[in-house]
Amino acid sequence: MVEKILTYILFPPGGFVIALGISLFLWPRKPKVARALIVLTTLSLYLLSISPVAKLLLSPLEKPYQGMPKGKGDVIVVLGGGAYAHCKGEICLSCSSTKRIVRAYLLWKRTPLPVIVSGGRLRKFHRSEAEIMEEALKALGVKEVIREESSINTRQEAEEVGKIMREHGWSRAYLVTSAFHMRRAVFSFTARGIKVLPVATDFRASSQAFPLLPSTKALDDSFIALHEYAGLFYYWLRKILLPGNGP
Repeated sequence: MVEKILTYILFPPGGFVIALGISLFLWPRKPKVARALIVLTTLSLYLLSISPVAKLLLSPLEKPYQGMPKGKGDVIVVLGGGAYAHCKGEICLSCSSTKRIVRAYLLWKRTPLPVIVSGGRLRKFHRSEAEIMEEALKALGVKEVIREESSINTRQEAEEVGKIMREHGWSRAYLVTSAFHMRRAVFSFTARGIKVLPVATDFRASSQAFPLLPSTKALDDSFIALHEYAGLFYYWLRKILLPGNGP
């Protein structure tokens, strides 16, 4: 939970709001520093809001996971990508979660293998992501769905899914998640000795018709990419500082 809050505070647009607030605070005392900070903030906001920069940030995360992996898995694992908490009686998944569910369903149609859906709840009175994803998959006709609903981040998902796989004697999983999130997910699972076959969906790196005009989509894509790079750095740091505990 703390990690998620810090992400929204430090990364755009939250980081820009904080920078502008600092600029206003400094203006009466150090106007030159304040003006420089405003210029830097404005330039950063513009760059992160145009599609070439967003694509540049996303492509290294997504490109390695294009196409189907070679090999055969024992189970399909779908990681949660968000859900709407106040949607009662409906299958209210985020856009990323919906794409992951559709990809898992298409993979199940080809295999068909048991499916593990992973994703907890941020608050006790909310439905878990896993519960909503299970409901969606069963509505599509998937027969065997196992819920993992105690995790709230990728590291915990890897730990809890690993326990389920060991209980059932499964050694290799088709791992379904968004392309931008796949590198961090694979890192988390393999660090715990879980063999995975990456099956990516929800590719976002693309060019817009007017690439130099800022857009909310490009800013959102840049935010996602920066969040993933920060997560990878955090995992790498944990691996260095806490050897044996996993990322």
